Formats: sequence, C-alpha cells, structure tokens
Amino acid sequence: MAISTRSGCLTLFAYLFVSLRLVSAQRPESASVCDYYAQQRFGTNSSESQLRFMQNVVCLAFEGGSTLPNISSDLTGILRPGKFKGNNIDLMPYFNGSRASTNVNNAAIGINWLDQGGPAPLASFLEGGDSQTLVLANTSNQYHLFSNFFVAFSRSFGCTLPPRPPPNTNGPISLAYAHKFMNLEYNQLGYFISQLALAAQYFGVSSQDAGSIETSLNTRVNIRCAPATSANPPMLLSLCQNPTCPLAVPISDCAAYNNLTAVGVTDSKPTTVASSLLPTLTASSSGTSQSGSSNSGVASSDSSGLSTGGIAGVAVGGAAILLIAVIAIFFFRRKRSRTPSPTATNPAPEATWNQQGFGSPTNHSISYGPKDPHQSYLSTGAPPSEMDTSGYMSASPPPASPDPTAHNAYKRYSEQQYQPYSPPPVEMDTSRTPGAGMGHGPFAPPPIASSLEWQHSSRESPVPVHQQHSSHQS
Repeated sequence: MAISTRSGCLTLFAYLFVSLRLVSAQRPESASVCDYYAQQRFGTNSSESQLRFMQNVVCLAFEGGSTLPNISSDLTGILRPGKFKGNNIDLMPYFNGSRASTNVNNAAIGINWLDQGGPAPLASFLEGGDSQTLVLANTSNQYHLFSNFFVAFSRSFGCTLPPRPPPNTNGPISLAYAHKFMNLEYNQLGYFISQLALAAQYFGVSSQDAGSIETSLNTRVNIRCAPATSANPPMLLSLCQNPTCPLAVPISDCAAYNNLTAVGVTDSKPTTVASSLLPTLTASSSGTSQSGSSNSGVASSDSSGLSTGGIAGVAVGGAAILLIAVIAIFFFRRKRSRTPSPTATNPAPEATWNQQGFGSPTNHSISYGPKDPHQSYLSTGAPPSEMDTSGYMSASPPPASPDPTAHNAYKRYSEQQYQPYSPPPVEMDTSRTPGAGMGHGPFAPPPIASSLEWQHSSRESPVPVHQQHSSHQS
C-alpha cells in the first residue's frame, strides 16, 4: 500500500513538473510570434534570424516538405494539389502561367512565377538545414515573388525587424489590385493560409499561436469588401471578392473594389453590416495584434468586443425576446380560457304567417287548417280569418267554424267587416281542454314521423266540416 501511494505521488510530481515546464515555455505576451520563435530556434533575435525563420516557414508551406521527416498529412504544399474542408484544391495554375491571372497595367496576363524550378529549390533549401541558403537568381520571377512573400508574412507574424521590400519602380501596389483577376474562392485562400499555419507548427510554433495567425489572416484577407486600412496610403486587403467569401463585418465597402487602382483607393461610402457573417476570433499573440492593427481594417482591436460583448448582447437580447413571447402566449391562453363560451340562442320566432318553413316538421310548430277541407292541416298557406286572433295562438287546431260565412270565399283581414270580440267557445278554451297546445287533443297533428301519411290520408278522405263539428261537440 505504501509503495502504491509513493508511486502515485511521484506521478503527480512528474505531471506538475512537466506542466510547469510547458507553462514556462509558452510565448510571453511581450514578444511577437516571429521574435520569440526566431530566438528559440537560432539563439538570437535579429533581422537575420527573423528572415531565416520566415524563409523556413514560407518555403515549407509552398513545397510541402516532401524531403522532411514527421510531416503532417495535412501539409501537402501550396504548389501541390491538396484538400481543404473536403474540397480538392489546386493553386498551381495561378503560379505557372497557365491561367491569365496576373494584373499587369489593369489587364489579366499569364506569367510563370516559378521560372527557377518551382518546388525544387525550395526542397533543397529545406533539406540542407539551417546552414543552407535559398538560391534564386535575383532577376528571376520566382526570386521576385518569394522576396515579396518573405516581407509580407514577416509582418503577419509580427517580426519587429522585417526585411526590406524589393525595389519597385512603380511604388507599393495594393494587394487587392494585384489579385484582381485571380477570382480566388474562400476554400482556395483558406487552403493557402492553413498551409502557412501548419508549416509554422512544424518549426516549433505552438498550435495556439499558429491558430491565432490563421484566424488573423482569414479575417483580414479571406473576406469580401473589407474597408481600407488607416495606413498611408490606405490599403484594400480583401483578396477574395468571390461570392463564396463572407462579407466583412461590422463594416463593408464593396464600392471601393469596383474601380481598383495600383495605389490608393477611390472615394466610397462604407456600409455598416447588421449581422455577422463570419465568426471573429481574437488573436492571442501580441505580434498578431500588432500586425492586425497596422495592416487590417477588419481584424482590429474591435474584434474582441464583437466576439465577447457583441455575442453576449445578442444572447441576452434573444433570451429576452423569447421570454416575452412565452409570457404573451401564456397570458392570451389564460384570458381565452376565462372567456365564457357563447351559449346557443333559441331561434327567433316566426315573424309573419307567410314565412317559409312555418309549420314544417323541423320547426315542431303547429299548423292551422285552412278553410278548404281538402287541404292538409300541415299546409303552409295563409291562415283563415277566424285564426287571426291572439286567443288561438297556442291552441290545438280548431274545428271548422259553424259560421256560414266560413264557407264563403276567403277574404283578407282588411276586407272583413268589423265585429266585436267574443270569447271562444268553452270547448275551445285551452285552460279546460286537457293536453291542448301539446299535441294530445282530438285534432292534434300526428307525430312528426307520420306527417306525410297524414297529408296523404287527408287528401284522399277529407272529413266534412259538419262531422268535425258534431264529433267535437260530443
């Protein structure tokens, strides 16, 4: 048991010791990526060591390390076919002149930039070790191309003593202008930048620092419509104007890229972008921050605010909107549940005698017999004159009136002579007749189901008026 405990303590101490060594080996924030790793690799931080370090990184990124051991399978080389996010990439046509992509006096020209053998001199330089010198004729296109690469990426890696740019009789050329006719896609530029980051890791740069450099380059050049930098003269850095490239945020200026010039920028009005189309990551290295502030109009110190405060604000705002929506839904559902449902109202009573459907079986109303004995009691015709009083409104169908005038032709109510009101006969009094008005009297209409039979029988064998009267009196 004691031996096991001692072994565990030794393992813990060894882990802590290794962790402290790793922490102490991390790059301090006061040193840039270029300065720190040039010092680590060559023992000194000078313009020569910084140039040597950048030559190693750039040559490996382009050649791919075909002659070096322990090369990552993802490091295939810019001048060789490779893959980026599952997409096949081949950038060689942009360098060997097979594609007219070089901007010469605002015209697309095909130029062979690898006239010194392409990857061959790069592989020889890498294979020879730190004492080897890159041999390129200073009058060749390849020498001119890689000399510009060494200067440009020295600034991207934060070299405090970068090499001087090669002489150019036309002065500095805008990067966007130089790449105007290349029409690079997002994955193509992403592959180019990833090869630089992998090559830097091979020469000792930590994965964190390499990732910061990759992010910084993508946010500066692998976007569309980035506004001009504050350098003198202002520079346009967006190398990707293809629709596959994300729009620069939070400010974009696409109009500035419509009429590109070799020096300077045209007057334009930048546009504020409301939504972020490209995730912005903050570089952890001070060297990257320095280069970003001096060369970039997009990846600046504001990017950290966008990635922290901006994202936090969006998250809080979204949560507040969701909460308000939930409360509103709950309130309206509760209010709706308390609202009494409308009760079914009884149908309006029949307003006139001539209304269609009066006396129909579906209305369960009582029909009054007309004067013509050959018609059914369910007839919907005009009511007889003796039924035109309120006293018979709820009574069962009465017998034919004994009044002789009842057998005369039907007269309208307005044509009849005025007669004083007389109470109905005793036998017609609804208060004394059991079942009157409820369908149980002797002249009550038949059940609804047999109404058609009743109409048929009444037409075939009508009951004489005097028989109805005598029967009722008995």
